[in-house]
Amino acid sequence: MEFSADFLARVTTFEGSTSYMYLDPAGHVTVGVGHVIASPEDAAAMPFQGSDAFHDWCRVKRALRGKLIAYYKRCSTCRLTDRGVTTLLKGDLESAVLQLNAGVPGFATLPLPVQQALCDMAFDLGAARFLESYPALLERVEAADWNGASATCHRDGVTQERNDWCSGMFRAA
Repeated sequence: MEFSADFLARVTTFEGSTSYMYLDPAGHVTVGVGHVIASPEDAAAMPFQGSDAFHDWCRVKRALRGKLIAYYKRCSTCRLTDRGVTTLLKGDLESAVLQLNAGVPGFATLPLPVQQALCDMAFDLGAARFLESYPALLERVEAADWNGASATCHRDGVTQERNDWCSGMFRAA
């Protein structure tokens, strides 16, 4: 699946993007467009500009949870470039697509708007959770029932705009 500039911009708008590390609501050190950094060693291997990413990761991990993202900017002086953020996003989306190819029969042959909607959902929720949590949607996708898919793609915890976009992508197929 190709990721158009429009699709990348849409996901970035929905998710938000930062060049510095922060704690997500679950307490994971994260950067860019929701990219979780599992360890300080992983941070050190990333293309950060600036200071020591290993120690910045440790400072962020020790910071208070539940703060707004901007709070964590002072914990880390290393930054990703816009290109670095986009590269991570594309890699994370490619991972979601691989899991969708394995879990959704004929995923690669679905209309592009459907692929994009499913990819957005898998990226947002995690592919495994998405595939487990939306059996009615996946049945409708397999039956090419785009109106039915549109009616069953609602997610809790995302904006109405994101739900409307996803629903519209199914209807556009």
